[in-house]
Amino acid sequence: MIKKNLFRKLKNEKLNYISVCFVDPLGQIRGKLINKDKVLKSIDKDGSGFTVALPSLALGYGDNQIEIPGISSSEDNFGDIPANIDLDSFRIIPWADESQNLICFLELENHFSKFCSRSILKKILNEVNQLSFFPRFGVEIEFTLLDESSKSIRDKNFLDLKTSTFQSSYNLLHRQHEQKDLYHELCEFSKTMNISVEAWHEEMGAGFMEVALLSGKDIKSADDAILVKHLIKQSALRFSKIATFMARWNDDADGQSGHIHISLENKKKENIFIKNTRYFEQFIQGLQRYSPELMLLFAPNNNSYKRFQPDIFSPTKNDWEWDNRKVAFRAIKGSNKRVENRIPGADMNPYLSIAATIVSGMEGIKEIKNFKEKQKIIDLPLKISESYKHFKNSKLAQKTFSNDFVNFFSEFRRKESLIEDGLITDIEKKHLLEFS
Repeated sequence: MIKKNLFRKLKNEKLNYISVCFVDPLGQIRGKLINKDKVLKSIDKDGSGFTVALPSLALGYGDNQIEIPGISSSEDNFGDIPANIDLDSFRIIPWADESQNLICFLELENHFSKFCSRSILKKILNEVNQLSFFPRFGVEIEFTLLDESSKSIRDKNFLDLKTSTFQSSYNLLHRQHEQKDLYHELCEFSKTMNISVEAWHEEMGAGFMEVALLSGKDIKSADDAILVKHLIKQSALRFSKIATFMARWNDDADGQSGHIHISLENKKKENIFIKNTRYFEQFIQGLQRYSPELMLLFAPNNNSYKRFQPDIFSPTKNDWEWDNRKVAFRAIKGSNKRVENRIPGADMNPYLSIAATIVSGMEGIKEIKNFKEKQKIIDLPLKISESYKHFKNSKLAQKTFSNDFVNFFSEFRRKESLIEDGLITDIEKKHLLEFS
């Protein structure tokens, strides 16, 4: 049930509208301001009574409509999908007026729940919990602050963009204090939104920053990853800046990651990786074996693969090692013994990337008898055309995410990438316009 303090917020006489939101397959938050009375009536019916437009499942970036049979093709009716509010998902929006300062998440109902990334992760967590394994996961997300506005980046045709700081300043206190007002807002607003943040800091690059979230064992920790990106973008705008989470936004910049730290606990809340070394080894072997098949859930965009370059701390193989930031799976010792999945980029959908991390590792534990030797080190798929084929043909993906979702998501990402491939780039103009 909704916590008492949030229920009081709903009863607040000043509150008139609530942001009722759906997280689309790409991790974008789409929502409407809904009259409070309608939300309260819905709560009396366990959150039911809402809908999500069917074609919104296949809206690419900038609302590029991708034709997917059964969802958004010319033969489909573009109708509505029934959805319900997760009554535990209410958060306060700190920058909004009291008349509209609440947000909550919808989940798709019936047949379409298999296309809802939030529902997918909840389902996977429940299935693993039924086996008496309780994944504990936390996310680190990198981003770059640009000293630009939404208008200026368009006026510049997205070229020659200025960063908020002009030199690399990894963890440099000077830069943090220089931007103290922004840091203060990020810290205070994340607290108000009940986002569990461990740290904010400068990363290794001009304008480059990172937020590290505290770990948890339920859907809230994934919601935190979605909401903290929204918070960062909104705060940046109020400081006349743009925050980008592109996997690689500039040829001269390092890639931007969305690393996932994960361990397993038992019913006694004990770290299984400490108590059972074999399970730890098998979990890593599962990640090694199945992450290449599920690469599309870690790197869903053409741009995602431009992050995977040598010598910039982004993995290109399915390797692992103790405390090594150059491999795909960094194993970390200590009282919080865990694995860091370093494959995902900052442009990931956190629900799907966390789900893929869990099912890959758990499959290694389930198939413990089949893994008699170390996993072969292979190249990760480094093009979306390769990832598409791996994901579409993955038996694990079909078993875990459903055939319908696998077919939908692989076609969605393939078709949007083909559209991008057909566009004339600035590099082509630079090389060919005059000299060809």
